[in-house]
Amino acid sequence: PALQPVRQDFIDGAYFIYGHTVLHRHTGLGYQSAWAKAHFTDRRAANTFYTALGRALAPGDAAARLAAVTPDYDPADLLRLVV
Repeated sequence: PALQPVRQDFIDGAYFIYGHTVLHRHTGLGYQSAWAKAHFTDRRAANTFYTALGRALAPGDAAARLAAVTPDYDPADLLRLVV
């Protein structure tokens, strides 16, 4: 009960870490990549993207769903591809 007020923050953090990790592992487009720096002007936008990506990718199917991703994708197109 004491952690209930921050429960969603913990869940979002897990999705963020997963989204960053899986994208970096399969495409090299992680949070600190040149691609991310070119597409995100602020930390909030990057955090929102990687969190949404983590929510959209179920463990186990990330490799297949990210196979076509190249650095030419912008974040919105990438999310549309995997959602």
